Amino acid sequence: MQFEKPALTFEAQADLLLGRGLYADREELVKRLQATNYFRFCAYAWVFQDGDRYQAGTTLEQVWRLYTFDHRLRTLFIDAIESIEVQVRTQLAYQFAHKHGGFAYLEESNFPNFNVEEDDFKKWRAKIKGQVKQSVNPKGAEMFVVNYFRDHGDAHELLPVWMMVELM
Repeated sequence: MQFEKPALTFEAQADLLLGRGLYADREELVKRLQATNYFRFCAYAWVFQDGDRYQAGTTLEQVWRLYTFDHRLRTLFIDAIESIEVQVRTQLAYQFAHKHGGFAYLEESNFPNFNVEEDDFKKWRAKIKGQVKQSVNPKGAEMFVVNYFRDHGDAHELLPVWMMVELM
């Protein structure tokens, strides 16, 4: 079946929501829709729906409070996850380098769980090379990578593990 609904202006989207019983200042609702997207807004307004209409007394501020609460909660989680990720990468690189050496990640024998028949290690190494190549490219340059290859590129094709984890 062909989709034939036309794109609605923000004003028409606001009128649709107001027509379904959402209580709001139209201009403010238009501003919020411009900042949020109709379908994202409606995902938060859904809990206030009763069939095709909003429950009596449902306000823009109720929906917006739910949206901002979710936004803040996601931000807290992302911040916590990022901190954990950095700590895990730091410890992984540190422990691996001290046990096996700075470039031991380039040795297939250190990754016994890679599938040899599928060439998993070779595919992984190719991805690593691609990440390094991208990091010396002027458009995606990482200065620590550029500096490393400026000073050590004649002796090394790739980075030591403690640098590499920042690209992985």
